[in-house]
Amino acid sequence: MPLACLLPILILDSHLLVPVAHAADPVPVLVSALQPASPDAKPLATMLESALAQQVALDKDLRVVRIEDTKNFEDYSARVYIEGCPPGDILGCTNIIAERGNADFAVSGSVTTTATGSEVEVDVLDMKQSRVVVSFKSELTSGDDNKVFAAGVARILAAAVHGEVGQQQDIRHQGDDDEDTPAPKLDNAAVAREIAQLSKDLGDVTVALSRPDKAIPKTTYTISDLAGEGNTDAAKPWERLSMTPGEYLRYKNSGYNLIEWRQRSAGRQGQLLISPMFGYANGAMAGSFYGAYATDSTTTTVDSWSAQTQQTGGGAWITGVVSYGILPAVDVGVAVGLQTGAYTLDIDDFVVGQPAEPTNPTSFPAQRPTFGVRVNASLLPARTLRPRFGGGLDWMQGYSVTQFETLPPWLMVFPAPNLLIGQVYGGGEARIARTVDFVLQVPITFMLTGTSAQTNRLSSQDVVTPTTPPGPSVVGAGITAGLNIRLFGAKGEPKSAPEEE
Repeated sequence: MPLACLLPILILDSHLLVPVAHAADPVPVLVSALQPASPDAKPLATMLESALAQQVALDKDLRVVRIEDTKNFEDYSARVYIEGCPPGDILGCTNIIAERGNADFAVSGSVTTTATGSEVEVDVLDMKQSRVVVSFKSELTSGDDNKVFAAGVARILAAAVHGEVGQQQDIRHQGDDDEDTPAPKLDNAAVAREIAQLSKDLGDVTVALSRPDKAIPKTTYTISDLAGEGNTDAAKPWERLSMTPGEYLRYKNSGYNLIEWRQRSAGRQGQLLISPMFGYANGAMAGSFYGAYATDSTTTTVDSWSAQTQQTGGGAWITGVVSYGILPAVDVGVAVGLQTGAYTLDIDDFVVGQPAEPTNPTSFPAQRPTFGVRVNASLLPARTLRPRFGGGLDWMQGYSVTQFETLPPWLMVFPAPNLLIGQVYGGGEARIARTVDFVLQVPITFMLTGTSAQTNRLSSQDVVTPTTPPGPSVVGAGITAGLNIRLFGAKGEPKSAPEEE
């Protein structure tokens, strides 16, 4: 169902709304970041933030405040702070930025990638009352118009600013004669009716909508704390720890002690990594030999044709990589592996002047060792889940018919060709123990040598039809999984004054 059909303008019963007089000056609203739950959710989160800012700007009663519009701190910007916000703490971080930007309201949330698309959670914050007034989750599938979704969010935000949703008191019981008489709180049943009506108006796109009426959560360590620690004549705390301000803030909010943080941030630098990998690949993993010869009435061979090729096939791919970390995110190493495949043998023999008999090709299981080099890069070394990519070069011998069958002397025997296979891959790593990671990657291979067929003809008569089996595809692909076993490396020395440890 198109998203445009799922976000109609909010329509509430007129007797439930309080007329709101528009202020002369537009209400400042911070459009904060939507925190991505994983790296693959970041592009959508960035696009939605931008689209939402554009839609809010269309409302003449609202004034958009972007993260970059808020005041900078010494050695630290608001954008850097938001990007370093601990997972799940985006509302607390937004609260800090909204205060610095003198915003009356703020909108923030998170984006999570799902099997069918993305789930977006949106929260509207009332800064004057320090509470979250509206929260809802919505699903976006591939192809949904981000501007249409952002327009729907902007309408909800405007309704909250104008007091149409998220009311802290039940306006249906306010007295007309006594403006000083406080109205009673909405009871649970009334709140349920309000939510049901809003959910109906929003359409099926809404997974859950609520009026949480909860205080804005606070961060455990804020940009204000960071600025306060810098307002002294002594060395700043991040300088004493040899960190940048951004790294220091991420460390303080990470939940790790300094030694653990140092170890994680050092990544694989100085580590010896042993990586057993197992998977499936499709590429130049098969081979074929076609031989044909003709004899005359005296059984003398008068014509013969021999052809050998490497061919495309699939099979298991087992690899062991030993590498050394030269940077926190980069290691280089050597690889030894084993590939399995199949080899097909097809021999055609006939007598000149007689009809040819059909051949019966034979298939043999095959395997070969591989030797290569690898360069791996794993970004964000301090995190538990990390993107991974890299490349390598493998040398191996192709298949020769002599590995499987002995041929008659009138057919040519070819040596196994030398194959050079390049590969690039992408995937991810997940820390499952202190020194062990789970690895999943998708390699794309490129056959650099060994693509040409080997052929030979010995003939006194042109009787045999020269036939060459098809050659291999230059490009292959696969999927492999395994472990990173990390040894040695950083010890996590604090490198700080005693009070910072």
